[in-house]
Amino acid sequence: MKIAVIGGSGFIGSHVVDKLLEKGYEVTNFDIMSPHRGDISHIYIDITDLSKTTVALTGDYDAVYLLAAMANVNDIYKNPVEAGEVNIMAVANVLEAARRNGIPRVIFSSTVWIYEMAKERE
Repeated sequence: MKIAVIGGSGFIGSHVVDKLLEKGYEVTNFDIMSPHRGDISHIYIDITDLSKTTVALTGDYDAVYLLAAMANVNDIYKNPVEAGEVNIMAVANVLEAARRNGIPRVIFSSTVWIYEMAKERE
């Protein structure tokens, strides 16, 4: 199987890449950061740009793992509107790029940061 991992250089993504390679899949890491390992294909991608994301995902992928987001909590608190726009548009762009390229499966994982340190309800 040919798998695209968007966000494959991050903490969770790098572990997903390791497991997919361990299972014998052909993996391409799409990220704005360099991968932690040098034995896989790496393509720089800005998933806030639909046309570039669509072009990047050409290549007969069987699945896309979407593990990328604006994740720095300090940046998100400082710029919540920008963070929302970036993260929401990124998901929409990857889903649309996958549809345009006929990729049958998109696996999306959110972040631990969606669970706010909320006070218990009384």
